[in-house]
This record gives sequence, structure tokens and C-alpha cells, in this order.
Amino acid sequence: FPSHDNGGYVFPQSATPATCTASGLFVKLESGGKCTITFQSKETSEFVASDIYEVSFEIVRDPQTITFTPPTTANLASRTVALSATASSGGAVTYATTSTGICSVTGSTLNLLMRGNCAITATQAGTATLAPISATATVMIAGPAAATKKTITCVRGNKSKKVSGTNPKCPTGYKVKR
Repeated sequence: FPSHDNGGYVFPQSATPATCTASGLFVKLESGGKCTITFQSKETSEFVASDIYEVSFEIVRDPQTITFTPPTTANLASRTVALSATASSGGAVTYATTSTGICSVTGSTLNLLMRGNCAITATQAGTATLAPISATATVMIAGPAAATKKTITCVRGNKSKKVSGTNPKCPTGYKVKR
């Protein structure tokens, strides 16, 4: 570390404490990113303060891996697919899609909306010491949509019945309540 003519040390100061901190003659690496350290000799009765000298370097976080293998095809009639991915860090994995008209994601569930290709990205955000990682896969959604169930109310006089199904019909003698 630089010193000035009176033999004293100039201690480093961190300009990026979230990334690195300085204490005495030591610099502690806190997280990945750009670490900037500054040095400036203090003014004394014999010397004016020096200019501020700056040194920057990149702290690279350790890599991690992610395993993400959703099915390559899914049947639209199933409506949902459970997503599963694991990161070597053991950290939580989040899911997202850019194919919003074809599919959507709720937590770790892939919602199948219509036929087409659905791109899904699994991401682990990383930590102070591990780099973030993501993996993208495409699921081809095929097949007919599941029939939507409906419920109608049927009436005959003062009696009423609820009937459910894909194409519900009232029993003989009953009419659909309007």
C-alpha cells in the first residue's frame, strides 16, 4: 500500500461497501461485482493531502449449475404441467415465460392456454458468492383443449335442479332457468 514520506501508511477506503470493505491494511471481498478502493494521504503539518487515488477490480462469483428438463410436449387438455428445476446451490428457483398468449406461469406450475411453443426460463438468483444462473426450455403444447364444464339451473314449477357437464341438458319436464 502506498505510504507518504513520513513513513505512515495510507489505509484503503472502500467506495463500494456492498462489494468489498476495507479495514486497516486489508480489503474483504463481500460479494461479486466491481470493487473500488481509494487511497488518500491525510494532510499533516508538513504535507498537504494527496490526490485521491482509485483502484478498481472485478470480483467474480463462483459459477453454479441448474438442471431444468420440462417435457418437450404437453397436451393442452391437461391444462397444467408441474415445473421442477434444481440449482447446485440448493437455492430457490423461479420460473417465467415470454410466451404469454400460449402459456403462463404461477409459482412452479405451467398453465397451458393454447396450442403452440411455450418458452420457459428457470432462474436461480445467486448469492453473494455464487453467480446467478438460468436455463430456458421450450414445451410444444398440442392437442385439443379440454372441454369446459358448465353448470345450469333447471326448473319445473317450484322445483329446481343444478346440472353440470360439458354440454349440460335439463331432465325431461324441466326448463333452463333464465
